[in-house]
Amino acid sequence: MGIPTSRALCLIVSDEPVYREKQEHAAKMIRACQSHLRFGHFEYFYHSKQPKKLQSLFDYCFKYHLTECAQAESPYLAMLQKIVHDTALLIAKWQAFGFNHGVMNTDNMSIHGITFDYGPYAFLDNFEPGFNCNHSDPQGRHSFDSQPGIGQWNLNALAQTFTPHLEIEQINQALRNYKPTLLKEYSTLMHNKLGLLPGALYGDANSHIINTWLDILAVEKKDYSETFRQLCEFDTLGDNQNLRNQFINRERFDEWAKHYILALTEQGMNPTQKQSQMRQHNPHIVLRNYLAQEVIDRAEKVILRCFTSLLGR
Repeated sequence: MGIPTSRALCLIVSDEPVYREKQEHAAKMIRACQSHLRFGHFEYFYHSKQPKKLQSLFDYCFKYHLTECAQAESPYLAMLQKIVHDTALLIAKWQAFGFNHGVMNTDNMSIHGITFDYGPYAFLDNFEPGFNCNHSDPQGRHSFDSQPGIGQWNLNALAQTFTPHLEIEQINQALRNYKPTLLKEYSTLMHNKLGLLPGALYGDANSHIINTWLDILAVEKKDYSETFRQLCEFDTLGDNQNLRNQFINRERFDEWAKHYILALTEQGMNPTQKQSQMRQHNPHIVLRNYLAQEVIDRAEKVILRCFTSLLGR
């Protein structure tokens, strides 16, 4: 789906018991990415008053990971600006594709703007803006609709570690780019998901169409990915009964559809081009947690049989 991420390399399992909701086997997931450097590394050296190690970390980043920033007039400002920018783009993609990370602590945030340290993550099933996949977070700090704000909070925490090298106004300048960058990327993605053309010409009207559509999905608790995929088949000249019948409040759907049809007609995009654009941004297959749990349960049975067989020998 084009969302930057670390990648799973291998899984190491042992028979060491771990106690969570139930007893499980200890395991270690090995993941690959540009580096495993995270916001928390900078915070640790800063708050533990280890300036030499903090400086070594900055130097390492400039040498191996952010070489283009090292060539800038103000390397530290360029580095902070890039992390802010990349983080904003990442979280915009999470929001557009309905991804809930679940544990957005600063030590789970990569300096590379990639999805990092997967924990109790989930793609949305029914569209619930306040959805929270983390059962150990009863306050909902890491809920789906809180992610943009948590991203801003985490960047503020990281930015504090730049104070030995930047003035406060420089830091604030970098941080101020977070919100408009996220909103612009999110708007572009949502326009693509609905087959609309982004831009000032249609901006306000299209935003109303997008926001109303999301509200309809939330009120009726429609499946986020599935309903967007069904929308790919929307025909400006048809009655769209298959999609319409998915909703309880059909009058509201009809009212929204009038504005949607008008917008699609005005922008004059070829129907085939529109459908192709929408299919590229509305995946047909999305990981479902209940299916993942079925796989886990089956895997545990296989592991148990293997251990039992080995012990029997």
